[in-house]
This record gives sequence, structure tokens and C-alpha cells, in this order.
Amino acid sequence: MEHPPTVSSNIRAKARQRAEDFLLDQAYFPVSKTVFAQFQTLLERPLPPTDRLRRLLKTTAPWER
Repeated sequence: MEHPPTVSSNIRAKARQRAEDFLLDQAYFPVSKTVFAQFQTLLERPLPPTDRLRRLLKTTAPWER
């Protein structure tokens, strides 16, 4: 006979699920120091905006319509 779940077992199960979800959202990409430095440079100095990007940024999001 199986016992009904207790409050503490429900809390543990939820906490475990949240921890798994958090860990699955993490991504690890091993790269060399050179590649990482290049990546950081791109983040710090993004390309100039284009007309296409300007149009996109002016577009109303579907959930805001």
C-alpha cells in the first residue's frame, strides 16, 4: 500500500525539479582563451545598427498588440 505524499516530500520534489531546471538552463562551451577574448570584444563593441535592426526595434511585439 502506497502512502499519500507528505507536504515535505512535495516540497523536496518541487525543489529538486527547480534545481534540475536551473542546471539544464546552464550551458558550458569550452573555448580557448583567444576565442573567449574575441567573444568578449564582440560583446563590448557590437556592430553598428542596420536599417533592418532599426525596423525590428520599432515593431510592436505581438503580445503588446
